[in-house]
Amino acid sequence: MKHKLRSGRPVVLSESTQQRLGLYALAASAAGVSVLALAEPAEAKVVYTPTHVKLVLEKPVAIDLNHDGVTDFFLQKYPHYSFNGLPGARLLVCQFMGSGSAGQFCGGRGQGSNAVRVVASHSRWWADDLRSGAVIKTGDKFVGGGSWAEDLGAFGIETDRPLQPDRQFYPVWSGPWMNSGKGVKDRYLGLKFKIGSRFHYGWARMTVRTIIDGYNSNFTAVLTGYAYETVPGKPITAGETKGRGVASVPADSQAGTLGRLALGRK
Repeated sequence: MKHKLRSGRPVVLSESTQQRLGLYALAASAAGVSVLALAEPAEAKVVYTPTHVKLVLEKPVAIDLNHDGVTDFFLQKYPHYSFNGLPGARLLVCQFMGSGSAGQFCGGRGQGSNAVRVVASHSRWWADDLRSGAVIKTGDKFVGGGSWAEDLGAFGIETDRPLQPDRQFYPVWSGPWMNSGKGVKDRYLGLKFKIGSRFHYGWARMTVRTIIDGYNSNFTAVLTGYAYETVPGKPITAGETKGRGVASVPADSQAGTLGRLALGRK
């Protein structure tokens, strides 16, 4: 970005200054004021998007962390059946969606490098359920790439006597977000995604509530907000939504252009 002084000599703004100007626009959009009305320079480095979206079976929810019009992650509640055909559901996070005769499904083929912080449990990786204050950074274990889907948790109905007419049904819960049937409140997915050729860190906050009633057991999952760090490679703290270094942006704002400005793009 160049401006001319009266002498006609151009002034080239630094990348950090251009980024701040973009963040002025984001902050102004959230506050409903113009950029010119801001009295002090904006120093926000974390862009937070509050929202409240309940996941519906087979209807993926898109997360565009930096509001540039490109979906960075999908969340999906997907049907899951046990070996005896009894119903259940999985909670998934992925970068791509596939499609088939049964509709869209998480983990469609594609090329990508966005990833989710994971934790090992029972000989497999699960999307970690981070608490507020956890730091998401380089060196954490992330899983992603190409064709992938990562479980937050799974729920199914089983029976202890499958061959008996009086069999008893009971729910089976897997993964940290199901928490052995207790569910979790305000936990965070740790996210790593690319803007251009560089990685940024972010998080998505969710609450999972379980309903335990034998054959009628189930769960609900609600996305309540997400955020990302504008500085490439810089760690982000889960749950950081207020303070001098945070700009809040409405989830339904038409912020594609503003998002690109925040990244120094035209």
